[in-house]
Amino acid sequence: MKSTDTPSYFRYWGKDERNGEQHHLPPYHLLDVAAAGGQRRQMQVGGG
Repeated sequence: MKSTDTPSYFRYWGKDERNGEQHHLPPYHLLDVAAAGGQRRQMQVGGG
């Protein structure tokens, strides 16, 4: 893969219907889910 090529996982997107026609790319969605899950886990176990 050349440095100018776009990775295949950036070819897909989801539409966020709540906020109109915004695109949410899978790599960023996964980061969002991981961050939210980490925060929720810290709240449940009382970690800080």
